[in-house]
Amino acid sequence: MASLDVLWQPLQVGPTLLKHRVFVSAHSQMYGENGLLSDRHIAYYAERAKGGAALVITEQQGVHWTAKGGYHAMCAGWREESIPRYQQLAEEVHAAGGRVFVQGFVAGQQDDGVMFLDNRHAVQAPSAIPSISYRVQPREMTKDDIRSIVEGYGQTAHNVMTAGADGFEIHGAHGYLVCQFFSPLTNHRTDAYGGNTENRCRFAIEAAEEVRKRVGDKITLGVRISFDEWIEGGITPEEGEAIVTTLSETGLFDYFNMSGGNYHTMHQTVAPMNVEHGFMVDHARRTKAIVGDSAAVFIVGRIHNIDEAAEVIGSGHSDMVAMTRAHIADPELINKARSGRKDEIRKCVGANQGCIYRVFQNTGIACTVNPTTGLERQWGIGTLQPTQKPRSIAVVGGGPAGMKVAEIAASRGHTVTLFEKADKLGGQMHYAAMLPTRADWSVVGEYLEGALDRYNVDVRLGTEATAERIAALNPDDVVLATGSRYNKDGYSIFRGERPGIPGIERENVLTPVEALDDPDRCGQRVLILDDQGDYPPMGLAEFLADRGKDVEILSRYMFIGDKTPMQLHLPWIYPRLHEKGIKLSPQRFIESVREGTAIVYNVWDGTQTPVEFDSLILTMLRSPINGPAALDTTGATVHCIGDALTPRTVDDAIYEGYELGRAL
Repeated sequence: MASLDVLWQPLQVGPTLLKHRVFVSAHSQMYGENGLLSDRHIAYYAERAKGGAALVITEQQGVHWTAKGGYHAMCAGWREESIPRYQQLAEEVHAAGGRVFVQGFVAGQQDDGVMFLDNRHAVQAPSAIPSISYRVQPREMTKDDIRSIVEGYGQTAHNVMTAGADGFEIHGAHGYLVCQFFSPLTNHRTDAYGGNTENRCRFAIEAAEEVRKRVGDKITLGVRISFDEWIEGGITPEEGEAIVTTLSETGLFDYFNMSGGNYHTMHQTVAPMNVEHGFMVDHARRTKAIVGDSAAVFIVGRIHNIDEAAEVIGSGHSDMVAMTRAHIADPELINKARSGRKDEIRKCVGANQGCIYRVFQNTGIACTVNPTTGLERQWGIGTLQPTQKPRSIAVVGGGPAGMKVAEIAASRGHTVTLFEKADKLGGQMHYAAMLPTRADWSVVGEYLEGALDRYNVDVRLGTEATAERIAALNPDDVVLATGSRYNKDGYSIFRGERPGIPGIERENVLTPVEALDDPDRCGQRVLILDDQGDYPPMGLAEFLADRGKDVEILSRYMFIGDKTPMQLHLPWIYPRLHEKGIKLSPQRFIESVREGTAIVYNVWDGTQTPVEFDSLILTMLRSPINGPAALDTTGATVHCIGDALTPRTVDDAIYEGYELGRAL
């Protein structure tokens, strides 16, 4: 394990001195207001600087009127009105001891052209090739189009410099306009901007030249590159090397920020928990071999642990390491690491539920494990104050909601006792972590358990919170965080006219928890009915297939895992499901159940087919687990949070635990 000391060495990048080697790369927050950085944005970046990050790079800022693409909250960096917002951003980040670069961007083909009623336009791109996502055929850009956007890069960089920010980054990755010029997959031009590598780099070079013309060497200039698009016909590592070589030889760039992927392969770019940490480090190594000391090399790619960052820097493969989702999860990551409190760092789980999922919904990002994300002004560093009136608090339930409220309340000076009738903490996170490739869910529970220990919460495992036990504490407040359980009646809003599936009350009809607790109980032929469209039925199917079961998933949705594309899980799990022989039957539902047989019907034409099973597992609605009925007679104030209030996600449970912990 490399010493963390290698991380704390300063680095000169162009005219900007960075105080150490960890930064936060550009990523979408979707907090923009009226086409400009919002106060929420600024607080978000400043929070990471307060927490110790050496550098934050803003989310993509449009450099041209065509730049918005599919983002409702896109900021218009080319507009003069952006200068005061960048100025406030720079002032707050600098006051916190950090540095800030602004990323300039144009969507190109990643646009439908009609999202904004006041800005409807024909999509334009290097070539008339539609986006894999938006599927709108663009027109090929003319030289006048190219020149107009090049000037936009220069104008935006000038605004950034005028505002007092430290640098400007050209976004040339992830399938956006500059990347579209770089890539043979999307650049089929036959003029000076297409063909060989040098020609495909011409647009980026002209943009950089325009930036230098407008700002000189007064601010740092970098470029973000997809070193490998991970798709046939796109940028390969060899082509990535050629692009880096071409750009490096111009001497225009102070740093190269290396990433990977495009819209075809976004599931690799923003990799979920099944992908190994640091999987793009080789991109940096190969880039560093080309640029040497002539420019700094930055690297991204699921580097979630500070020790991993130290190993990357210690190897000499990169000069800077991005810990981006790690900083969403814990803005104080660096301060904790530097002060010897690594065990207190709240780790990113890689679920992509609060961050990238919300980006794809065009809503501001949040975080599964960090309820303060996006709420830094109200709930940021230094706002959690000790209580002036310590209280006795009893928490019933040791799942994420109960653990979180106990952590926050105890950290503020309250006396907290937590009852959990199971012999371990974690609630349903324990079961989530049992699914194949999902073990990282356990880090949520590990962090919370460590926090309970640090703040001396009295944790009573294997203990049911009876009214007598609660009363013996004489608490001021009782928090019901008892969670939820899966229903077994088969009710679905899809068939809201009936109370459930006829004939469903059978011993071999199970919940997912029952199946995970005792896979042998499932028998050989397993039928899973999914009414949620989420990951658990697919993970459960894989879990059972790994134990030799024959598994089929039914779902009323158009495809199995309807919600998971926005979390970027689907392209990873589908190949495994097919490889393991799991039968996927979308657009199917159950009409009724007889002994060992489900009558399955096609949701469009009603055609019925009998399907035999040894067990039927229902992943459908859940119901709150009621707390002890006598608790309201104790005289304490009773609160209800998480799934005990109404079943939702772990994100909601942790949020409500945090919110109540602050309020008590």
